[in-house]
Amino acid sequence: TLDTFELRYLLAKAEGEPPERLIQILEELKKEEYTEEWGFRLACLYEKTGQIDKCIQECKDLKLWFGEGKIVDRAMQLLEHCENPAVAEPEELEETIEKEMPERREEYEYSETEEIEEEPQENEDVDEASESHGEIVREPETESEEEEEVLDPEAPLIESVGEVKVVAKRKKEKPLQKPENVEELLEEKEEDISDHGILYRTLKSAMNHVRYGDKMPHFVFAGGEERIVLAVAKRVAKELNKVGYVSVRSIVKITAEKLNQIDLSEQAGKIAGGCMLVTDAAELTKESVEKLKSVMEQEDEKVVVMLAGPFDEMDCFLDIY
Repeated sequence: TLDTFELRYLLAKAEGEPPERLIQILEELKKEEYTEEWGFRLACLYEKTGQIDKCIQECKDLKLWFGEGKIVDRAMQLLEHCENPAVAEPEELEETIEKEMPERREEYEYSETEEIEEEPQENEDVDEASESHGEIVREPETESEEEEEVLDPEAPLIESVGEVKVVAKRKKEKPLQKPENVEELLEEKEEDISDHGILYRTLKSAMNHVRYGDKMPHFVFAGGEERIVLAVAKRVAKELNKVGYVSVRSIVKITAEKLNQIDLSEQAGKIAGGCMLVTDAAELTKESVEKLKSVMEQEDEKVVVMLAGPFDEMDCFLDIY
């Protein structure tokens, strides 16, 4: 969990661990859950250890996913300094982030909910994915291979990522108290509209819609590295579970190519009550898109569909469908 990583980081820092070890912890945290506070701390450590290219990329990631705010502003100052050393480095960079970090984070409470933990299954597809993408998605706490949920016994097509804990009994959540400025939080900005007329939001805005919006939440992640998209998708899935919209906080992940090969309507029970992340989504066939729409419209067990792919391709895809 996020709290576990924070504790590991603070203990490592207190024990005088080298920056390389702190970077390792934060890189693992980023795979689990991407937050602007710890993303900025990671960028600072990259800069201090001379990994300028990684620092620049991390600052750009922060801008891409979080849009604006005090921490993003500091990240942009750091980015400017890295790209042009003549520009003064922001003062007290490390102290700033610690002061701006909240004293207590949102906690995902599941203690009152009965949970069943599934046993991990080995699968060759995960190994193949690691060869093509350079890394295996892991649960850092256990350092075990990601769980995989098999829809077809002869051809495993869908892998389940994240915390594979099925909520057997839904917890009755206390209704979230809406802030007075909820309309302002949900306000859509014109500058987020693409050339095809597609509205895009920052992660902050999307999370506000999850918490306070009244529309069915489905998501498209356009652009960004796959590892970041997965971390963001897991964060959204946890929030959806917390507010009671879905009953499972794991994510079923599948490529568009593989989704095109199966009859999704026959496998709906495998993803009921959870989230499904489709990568390279622009490659979905028209038939697959129609089946996805049917899944999204079912009322008994809601399924949240998340589509991901390069920005230009996804923008055209959304313009068509």
